[in-house]
Parts: sequence; structure tokens; C-alpha cells
Amino acid sequence: MIDGVSAAVAGLNGGATYFLSRLIFLRFLGLICPVAFISFWVQCVALVGGNGIMPARHFMRAVAEYAGPSGWWRVPSLFWLNCSDGAIRGACVSGAVCSHLLAWAEPDRCDRHTRAQKH
Repeated sequence: MIDGVSAAVAGLNGGATYFLSRLIFLRFLGLICPVAFISFWVQCVALVGGNGIMPARHFMRAVAEYAGPSGWWRVPSLFWLNCSDGAIRGACVSGAVCSHLLAWAEPDRCDRHTRAQKH
């Protein structure tokens, strides 16, 4: 076990890598983010839905009136295309799924690809 950790820290080419740090950070990030997305999914319709406290469509319209065409650059969002209740809930679900995939992704695959490009 110690040899495996040493190899992960030292890297295959003898130089220091951040493989272990990256692995731990991405796993924790991938476990925490789905909680945030699911928490917002429960509240999103009441907060920014069509009849919510501050409907997203009103906010997007106000940004468009204030900033004009540059609003797309000043407030980048997929919700310029559609800010219905279903789109907001869909964004929450897809964020939770992508975060969960991040938690269980194989970081070594990216690391091998990066090392192959350097040599």
C-alpha cells in the first residue's frame, strides 16, 4: 500500500505530481456538489420559478433591458434560452448527475493522457 501511495506522489517519471491531491480534491468536490444541486432542486421553483420570490424570467428580462445585447456576455447563462420551471429543475438534475460522475471518474486516465502528450 505504501509503495502505491509513494508511486502516486512521486509520479512514474520520478518527478513530483499532484495525483493524490487531485484525486482527493475531486472526490470530495464530486460528493459535495450533488448535495448543493439537490438542495437547490427542492427550493428552485419557490425561489426562481415562474411564480417564485424572484422569477428567473423577470431577472433575465431586467438584465436584457439594462445591458442590451451585452447582457449575454455580462450574465452568461443557459437560462437565456429557457428559464421555465422544467429547465431550472433539469439544470439541477444534470448538475447533480455530472457532479456524481466526477466523484467516481478515473483521474489516472487524464493523467496518462497528459504525460503522453508531454513526451
